Amino acid sequence: MHTKLLLSFAISALLMTGCGSSKQPPIEKLSSAEAQIKIAQDSEARGTRDLLEAQEILQQAKDASAKEDYEKAARLADQALDRARLAQERARSASERQATEDLRESVDTLRKEVNRKTP
Repeated sequence: MHTKLLLSFAISALLMTGCGSSKQPPIEKLSSAEAQIKIAQDSEARGTRDLLEAQEILQQAKDASAKEDYEKAARLADQALDRARLAQERARSASERQATEDLRESVDTLRKEVNRKTP
């Protein structure tokens, strides 16, 4: 009876640790995050706070992977990917706002010019 209980406990412990942990490095996630960061670096997002954070998080993911903490590495790689995408979206949004403002100023200038020339 005692042996069955011990065996049952051992199997439960193995299942719990086996199900929750990844035994393979998250190479695909790390690569995706790295590629997205590279794209963001080549865009208007270059030098933004979000991109710098994405790079820092990616480094943490690589460090976790080197320590064979693959779950943490995968989670951090996902965060780095999301942060790089956010950097691009915020940069794109800022660029679009600036283009809208420039267009608005051009329209105002034209309007003033037309009003000045009309008696």
